[in-house]
Amino acid sequence: MRLAYFFIVVLHLFFWRANPSQAQVDRSKLPKAGPPPEVKLDEYEKIVLKNGLTLILVENHKLPRVTFSLFFANPPIPETDKVGLSSITGELLRNGTKKMAKEELDEAIDFMGASLATSASGIYGQTLSKHTAKLLELIADVMLTPAFPQEAFDKIIKQRYSSLQAAKNHPNRIANRVADVLVYGKNHPYSEIVTEESLNAITLEDCKTYHETFFRPTHAYLAVVGDIQKNKIKRLVKRYFGQWKKALLPNFEYETPTQPPTNKVAFVDRPHAVQSVIKVVYPLQLKPTSTDLIAAKLLNQILGSASGRLYMNLREQHGFTYGAYSHITDSPYIGKFSASAAVRNEIADSAVAEILLEMKKIVHDKVGNDELQLAKNQMIGNFINSLEAPEMLASLAIHMDRFGLPKNYYKNYPSEINAITLDAIQQAAKKYIYPDNAYLLVVGRGEGLADKLREFGAITYFDEDGNALQ
Repeated sequence: MRLAYFFIVVLHLFFWRANPSQAQVDRSKLPKAGPPPEVKLDEYEKIVLKNGLTLILVENHKLPRVTFSLFFANPPIPETDKVGLSSITGELLRNGTKKMAKEELDEAIDFMGASLATSASGIYGQTLSKHTAKLLELIADVMLTPAFPQEAFDKIIKQRYSSLQAAKNHPNRIANRVADVLVYGKNHPYSEIVTEESLNAITLEDCKTYHETFFRPTHAYLAVVGDIQKNKIKRLVKRYFGQWKKALLPNFEYETPTQPPTNKVAFVDRPHAVQSVIKVVYPLQLKPTSTDLIAAKLLNQILGSASGRLYMNLREQHGFTYGAYSHITDSPYIGKFSASAAVRNEIADSAVAEILLEMKKIVHDKVGNDELQLAKNQMIGNFINSLEAPEMLASLAIHMDRFGLPKNYYKNYPSEINAITLDAIQQAAKKYIYPDNAYLLVVGRGEGLADKLREFGAITYFDEDGNALQ
């Protein structure tokens, strides 16, 4: 046995020395980047029906499967004293039609081995290609002639009450609600908060009116992706959706949020909390058509991903948290920056200081070549992996058409990512990272902590719904 082991060791040493290149690999350096992967995206065809519905067709015969994505590209819609109305209306759509009770609808979907989900933004469905016509007929029935049963409405309202009660004791949910109020202001649709009062104000008739007003083809996209025959789909869509009446949406006006002139400290006191949830947030003017959007996304990959600077600082270096992340969100209306972490109450002020420090460093100092290359590799890899999902292909096609992007935009995406330079990253940092013009929100136990936070500015106290306290 020992003799056999001896020969194995000798053979291992022989082959190791016979391949000296293996011994000379410097594992402290990232390997040189190869050429960007080729992205194979099927071309989409666009047809606009007379009623305004935009049909997007992507033909792909790899699998006998078809997905439908009906999406409403509506602007932010204020719900004022009935916050939660759009979400409840979207959920109600799945509870039967004038032709089929919910149980019959469920049975029909199960029989096909299909899926069908509804929301305030539209409908998503998937099935085998042999059931394409039937599922499309069901989607049209659900969207155009929903039953709106009273018992389903009552059940949803009851569930929302329970969810609301749970959210009141969940620090992360509290932080998200208050952060949106800080970023967008009280009078913006993005900051509206579901409350017991708003749920009490919503009626079934309100849901029917919302459906009639905002679920219209004028601002709707229907993307059909998969094993399809385009001419057949065109005929089916015209048959099932051609009578959908178009209507103009109401016009809404609201102020454009801006960053605060100096850092503002916001505090929600949770007397029994053992941890503090921290959020550094502010609004951003970053649109899907911005020429530096990819640079901004790469910048955030470096700063706030699972291998980013915030994570390495707050978790790996200081042991403050299990994770620290940031997000840069683009929007045709108003975007947002958010950096967040959950830490022990006693070191929350130190965590805030480290977040601001990393934000300042990435603005004033160029990132390194290896750091940028790692971020590029991660971003390209995530993108390539996402293309496996049919719903992603539908989303990309809708996105390109909605914002007037060239049809080769995502085919060239990896190459565009690889083309971003160190200078472009720093320019994006100077444009989108504001360590001195942010809302510093902490949800935690005030005793012993609030005084420490005063070094960052005067403190304003808020309740769980984002209302400023006296």
